[in-house]
Amino acid sequence: MLLLLGFMVIGYADRRVLGLSSGGIRGELGLSAEQFGSVASSYYLLGAVSAVLIGFLATRIRSSLMLGLLVGVWTLAQLPLAFPTTFTVLIGTRIVLGIAEGPANPLSNHELHHWFHGHDRMLPTVLMHGGSNICGLAVAPALAWAIGTWSWHTAFAILAGIGVLWLLLWSLSGKGNHGAARPVRTEAAPIPYRKLLLSSEALAVFVTGFAAYWALALSLAWVPSYLATLGYPQVKGGLIAGAPQATTGVLAIAIGWLAQRRVRRGGSRWAARSAPMAIVLAISGICLFLVPHAERGGLLIVLVSLGLGCSQPVTSLVAVHVSELVPVGQRPAVLTLAFSVPNALAGMCAPAVTGFLVSHASDPATGYGYGFMLAGVLSVAGAVAALWIGRSRLARAVLPRRGFDCRA
Repeated sequence: MLLLLGFMVIGYADRRVLGLSSGGIRGELGLSAEQFGSVASSYYLLGAVSAVLIGFLATRIRSSLMLGLLVGVWTLAQLPLAFPTTFTVLIGTRIVLGIAEGPANPLSNHELHHWFHGHDRMLPTVLMHGGSNICGLAVAPALAWAIGTWSWHTAFAILAGIGVLWLLLWSLSGKGNHGAARPVRTEAAPIPYRKLLLSSEALAVFVTGFAAYWALALSLAWVPSYLATLGYPQVKGGLIAGAPQATTGVLAIAIGWLAQRRVRRGGSRWAARSAPMAIVLAISGICLFLVPHAERGGLLIVLVSLGLGCSQPVTSLVAVHVSELVPVGQRPAVLTLAFSVPNALAGMCAPAVTGFLVSHASDPATGYGYGFMLAGVLSVAGAVAALWIGRSRLARAVLPRRGFDCRA
């Protein structure tokens, strides 16, 4: 469990470091806001494709082995940026990193869900996701300090070293022997993929995930630059940029604990999971829409923290729902589709669209404001979609057969 938590923290740091290094990278390579947005978007270019392919492979190969291979690629992708580099190398390494990190979230969920029954998966899942976000609160200022003290290249070198350390601990822990060494036997008859992926349930999961990840991609790529535009120094900006992660961590653990407690006491899964998803996305949307209208200070920090942090617990709730809906043998493939396709699309669009708005607005602050308001509108749309998760015809037909209720 701790190593999976570390796996998630490393993945978070790998994504966060580009935004924290934005000033140094743009200065060294002479990049405009629009060009930097393209660099941030390139991370997601092939992530969905690799996630789908690796997700289907994970139905045949141990997920624990694949997690180790992924971290190995992450480490190698960071090394070239530890030295003076070029725009082409920067984009190339981000694409490779995105290919390797695309399936990371769903595969870590699949690995974790090996160890718990469906009724008991909620709390461990949110502890893994929420704990990684709380740990991430320390990562952002630490990396910002390293960048301010030495250079942005140092931050990438540190992450490469941490990746090597995790690989060593993972191999010593014997996790490579955990999981299915052959195709996992399904606990129920497979559901045709066409029926799963073309259902209204899949559409609701897609829209909800797209909205939540748009906010995260905006946070990872642009919040440090936005704070610098407002005059915040590097380290303080790093602390504020990490605040949404603390919000996410605390909220995810609280929602997960309450949801599992409610379900164990006979409460409905829809009220325990789908309704909270809608509520946190609605709060996120309202706060993000208000960010451009707040003056620099405490209110702005609160709005940024809530707006970018409230939407992220959705990830844990969706993961548990999909794991209950889908037979074990199909789980890695469907989890990667449920996570990676909307995440990749949102991840490609959010940084690029925000960069375009910043470059073409009357001033950068106005452009960032448009970006936050757009994210707010999308979060509200995701809240509406979340209300349908678990209420579709597919969910009503499948969940009762698998021993789960779908009552409102």
